[in-house]
Amino acid sequence: MKKIICFLVFIIFLSSGCSIKFNKSENIYRKINSRLIKMKTYEAQADLKYISNKNINTYEVDMYCDVNGPYKIKVLSPENSAGNTTVFDGKYIYQYNSKINSCIKTITKETSERSEIFLSNFIKNYNHSMDSSVSHCNIEKKMCTVLETKIPQENNYLNSEKLFIDNKTLNPIKLVIFDKDNLERIIVRFNSFKYNVNFKSSTFKSK
Repeated sequence: MKKIICFLVFIIFLSSGCSIKFNKSENIYRKINSRLIKMKTYEAQADLKYISNKNINTYEVDMYCDVNGPYKIKVLSPENSAGNTTVFDGKYIYQYNSKINSCIKTITKETSERSEIFLSNFIKNYNHSMDSSVSHCNIEKKMCTVLETKIPQENNYLNSEKLFIDNKTLNPIKLVIFDKDNLERIIVRFNSFKYNVNFKSSTFKSK
């Protein structure tokens, strides 16, 4: 994570036109980096969109994440998937089907399609990538800092990603994952975000 701090300070130094702008930008970057470094867990409600060449699938989900690996995703909508839940406890993946009240337990390696939707993976990728950058933009009248990095695994479908962070609240607005042609493939739009939540011990365990 030291790389993030050093890189951002370097960018600030190059891009600042005056001392006032430098101090303001530096302060925002420091706050963002401190928050990322200190993040242990988070809980979010989000719209999760998967975009293929043929169709777009959108889900409203509850997300629970421990940055060390464990996570839980519960689908809220659409109705035909509502209640379906995936839990990863660090070793096993449990998939619950609410319609038939069943659970499948598997030992499997994480896939990019699953893991890349979490901030924990973005932070890890950003910290290790040599192709990281910082920019600014305005989303819905909110000034944002945009962190961009490459996804290390060779994957034409999931090639790079951008994290948009609200400069005022320091909460993520959205995470966008692009393919090798720079087309959007996965979009995580955060509707609510809770930082460093004290989860119950049962959160990432099977039912």
